Amino acid sequence: MKKLIIAVAAAACLTGCLNNRRADTAALPPTEDQLLERDITEVHEYDAYQAGDGHTAANSLDYAGTYRGVLPCADCEGIETTVTLSADGTYRMSTRYLGKGDGKVYESSGLYRWDEDGTRITLDYGDGQVYRYFVGEGTLRQLDLVGNRIGGDLADHYILRKAE
Repeated sequence: MKKLIIAVAAAACLTGCLNNRRADTAALPPTEDQLLERDITEVHEYDAYQAGDGHTAANSLDYAGTYRGVLPCADCEGIETTVTLSADGTYRMSTRYLGKGDGKVYESSGLYRWDEDGTRITLDYGDGQVYRYFVGEGTLRQLDLVGNRIGGDLADHYILRKAE
């Protein structure tokens, strides 16, 4: 009988500890990777966090500024990319294909808009073409055409870093 009582008490304690751990984990905000791995239709499932404290990349990060990097290219050495975001909702972008052509710099400018959860922006490039980025602390991570994280071996090469 004593063994049964000890076993039940141990099981109750273990269950309580596990429940506390789950509650602690559930209270944490999602990481950048967790946000990017979600399908765009799942964004609204985490609105409780967004509505709970109101913090988003749009209103909490010092995102305005210039971001630079070399993005992957299918038929060249890379695409040297600079994106400048202004707080007034405008952007400037310049790209140069490395190891291909005459080294011409392509420039564009226009408006960008935030998505509903305030973590991603869409740059309207014109002619129906858009670029999407996840906005992180000091980084822009280029997303695919529908706003999902680009995967594969080169996934970490789709990041532009904020210039100092």
